[in-house]
Amino acid sequence: MEFGGFLEKWREYLNGDAPRTDSHLNQANNEYSEEDLRNATQGFDKSCLLGSGSFGQVYKGTMKDGTEVAIKVLQVPEEGGFEDEVRVLSRFRHPNLVILMGFARHAATGWRSLIYEFCAGGDAAQRLSRSRHRKELFGGRERLSAALDAACGLSHLHNMTPRAFHRDIKSQNILLDKNGTAKMADFGLACLSSASQHKVHRVGGTVGYACPEYLRPLTLKTFQCRNLISQPLPPLPKEFCSSNRMAAPRVSKLKTMNLLDIVECCKL
Repeated sequence: MEFGGFLEKWREYLNGDAPRTDSHLNQANNEYSEEDLRNATQGFDKSCLLGSGSFGQVYKGTMKDGTEVAIKVLQVPEEGGFEDEVRVLSRFRHPNLVILMGFARHAATGWRSLIYEFCAGGDAAQRLSRSRHRKELFGGRERLSAALDAACGLSHLHNMTPRAFHRDIKSQNILLDKNGTAKMADFGLACLSSASQHKVHRVGGTVGYACPEYLRPLTLKTFQCRNLISQPLPPLPKEFCSSNRMAAPRVSKLKTMNLLDIVECCKL
C-alpha cells in the first residue's frame, strides 16, 4: 500500500466515514447443530485446533459450502463471555470487526460455540513474534496499516448508539485476514453503555494492556478509550511500535503504585 493509501485511511477515521450499521441487522441469526461443527472440524480433531484458553478451544473448520470458519468452543459460556460477545457483534458490522456468523449449543455438555469468519493471517501477536525472531517480515508499514484498521473498528464501536467498549485491547485480539486487513476480535469482555450508565463494577482485561487506573480496586467511571490515553487514535498495543513484548508488574503491586511508577515498570 502506498503512503497515500494510509493518509486516506487516516482521513476516513478522523472524519468518521466508517460505514454505519443498521440497528436491526443481526449477524448471529444462524444457529448451527453440533453435528455441523463436528463435520466441519473432523470431529474436533487436534489437527484443526488453532489455540486454547481458560474457557475453551478455537478450531478451524470448513462448512458444507466450503466456507472456512473459526469455531470457539466455550466450556464455561457464562464466564467465557458468550452472551456479551453475541450481544455486541450482533449489533455492529464493520470491515474491521470480526464477523460473527452464528452459534451452536452442545446439548449434552451445556457448552456453547461461536462461529466466526476465518482470518488466515493469524493474530498480530503471532506476526510480531515471528518478526521479532526474524522468521517473517512484519514491517512498519504493515504494523501501521493494522493499527489503523483496529482503530477504525474501535472508533465504530465508540461512536454508535449505544456505545460499546472492548475492554481487552491487545495484539492477540487483533486478527489479520488473507489480505492483511486487521479486525478486532474476542468481545467476551465487551460491554454496551447507555446515556445513564457511567460506571463499571466488574474489572476485566489483561494486565499490561489495561489502563493502570482501571485495575485499581474501585468502582470506575467508563470513558471512551480514545479519550483515556491519546488523541486521536484509541490506545493500541505498544508492540506495534517496538519489537519488545509487553510487560507489567504484579497486580498486587499495582494497587499501591502511582501512575508514573506503573509506566516505568511497563515501558518498552
